[in-house]
Amino acid sequence: MEALSLTFAYAGVFLVLKRVFPGRALPHSPGWYLRAVFLNAAQLGVMQGGYDAVIALARSE
Repeated sequence: MEALSLTFAYAGVFLVLKRVFPGRALPHSPGWYLRAVFLNAAQLGVMQGGYDAVIALARSE
């Protein structure tokens, strides 16, 4: 659960930092933040699922 919290916390911090201190002007893209949150959640789900599978396999040996 700690990894989940840290992942979302770091993602949020980086989104805010990129908004406050942009490296360059970017075009407006409607729904960008929603897509970013969705993709971060999908990556976290894949990571968590893979981790659970590897741990289950390691414990069965």
